[in-house]
Amino acid sequence: MIEFETIKKAASVIDRGCLLFSSGKDSIVTLDLCSKHMNGKFDIVYMYKVKGISFREEILKYYENRFNIKIHQIPHNELMTHQAKSYDKKGKKSYKMGDMEDIIRRKFNVEWLIYGYKKQDFLTRRIQLNQTGLIDDKYKKLYPVGNWTDKEIFYYLEKNKLPLPIEYNYGFNNIDTYKGDALLFVYNNYPDDFKKIQAQYPFIGAELLRMGIEI
Repeated sequence: MIEFETIKKAASVIDRGCLLFSSGKDSIVTLDLCSKHMNGKFDIVYMYKVKGISFREEILKYYENRFNIKIHQIPHNELMTHQAKSYDKKGKKSYKMGDMEDIIRRKFNVEWLIYGYKKQDFLTRRIQLNQTGLIDDKYKKLYPVGNWTDKEIFYYLEKNKLPLPIEYNYGFNNIDTYKGDALLFVYNNYPDDFKKIQAQYPFIGAELLRMGIEI
């Protein structure tokens, strides 16, 4: 049986939170749960590695329209680290996820952060969520689908008619890695987006060259 107690309990004790929305299957379900149970008491943030990628903007816009919400966009910590190394001659520090959490909390004036993490995803994540609990009072983090399985996630998506990003139709869970077959997929199918990615990360040409494609 799908577990809804976490989100129901959280809705009664959390004043306001911010959902870190990746547009993947787990974060889509988490967004739907928050929309149904948290009575508007949350903001939504998408962290981009390249701004304005068409297939990502399409799914973000869909859910903005569906739920009548604003999905705020901020740079991903990987992008901020890349830019720091590119432009800061003094070798500015790398940005970690903890840095982004601090930035998001200040920007949106919230304590609680909401994630679509599941125990099933990785052993380390199962250990983490077992230790902290799905409502982590110490670090102010909420995991509404922490106890869900992938089977339950896909069932919920189908039942509630929640569409997935385009990459799921081609067997990818995430094509924002800009590596290997995921990068090749973008190169072959979204040439304008590939140019945006290449402008941001010029080294990706070497990744395609490694696969025998010269650009």
